[in-house]
Amino acid sequence: MSAEPADLEYCDSLDNNSASLRLMSQIIVLISLCGTLFVILTYTCWRETRNFAFKLVLQISISDFIYCIAHFFSNNKYLDIPIDSGTLCTIQGFLINFGMVSSFMWAMVIAWTLFATVVLIKPEVQNKFWIYCIYGYAIPLITSIIPLITDNYGPVGYRCWISLENNLTKGKVLRFVLFYVPLWIVVIFNSISYYKVIKSLKQYAVGKPEKRFIRRLRAYPLVLIVCYLCLSIHNIIILFTCQKNLNAFDYISVALGDLVGFGNALVYGLNHHIQEVFIKKFPCFLIFRRCCGCCACCLWAKENQQVLPTDHGEYKNDSLISSLNELELSYFSNKHLHSR
Repeated sequence: MSAEPADLEYCDSLDNNSASLRLMSQIIVLISLCGTLFVILTYTCWRETRNFAFKLVLQISISDFIYCIAHFFSNNKYLDIPIDSGTLCTIQGFLINFGMVSSFMWAMVIAWTLFATVVLIKPEVQNKFWIYCIYGYAIPLITSIIPLITDNYGPVGYRCWISLENNLTKGKVLRFVLFYVPLWIVVIFNSISYYKVIKSLKQYAVGKPEKRFIRRLRAYPLVLIVCYLCLSIHNIIILFTCQKNLNAFDYISVALGDLVGFGNALVYGLNHHIQEVFIKKFPCFLIFRRCCGCCACCLWAKENQQVLPTDHGEYKNDSLISSLNELELSYFSNKHLHSR
């Protein structure tokens, strides 16, 4: 244990024991939990959704589910009572770190799968799921075990994670090396991959479904950027100075960070294929197509009022088409695909 100055009880404003911050976090985590459960139940209950692409989306939701559930591991009964360090706190810190890292690692796997399928023309990526599990589960497990070995899990205000309490310098280093640096490497990798995928697809985007898919692709890397940018800036700030007082930026950082599960479920989980299945199961939701057209539910219903056909004719490159079908790209015409 290093000798930190006695007056530095904490150098992270999120270590402040704020009942309002904890309440806000738990409400938003509950929203994310609902999003992850939607994806998990959709995959479990509807056999027609169980393709390779949605299997990868399921892994993101499982990771986000672990992250969300861990937030409710608490040894205090009231919001204004500080969390104590101990076994339960360590378990919570471990699960939160594992869930966060696993979530963005699976986002990287999806980016690579799309890049390999569309740009590199490698439909055999579906046979490498066990390799993807190494990236999505084994690497996050290692990054979560290290703070456990170094005894760095502890209370961080409204939850337990990599604490700065025992050793300020070591805590900061572990946060960046085990979470923030890998996170932004993944963000950069995903952004470049999707840029190349979009660039490749634009020359074949002949109709509405293709263009809609391209618009969706742009949202994929934005989930991580929007959810974690403020938290990353916050942690960069506390590298150089102690920020003990909570401000509006801290609340925004926590809110967006805890919303990642809902964002992943919305962007990855509610893809075109799932929308089609959902409409077939619950056609009553199309009643919203007669509404104002401004709300998300109304726009969604209008966009999906015609159930898209599942028969796309005969194709010359069946293996490529089969792979693209599962990645929402099944609407390209035969002549465009064959020209590749």
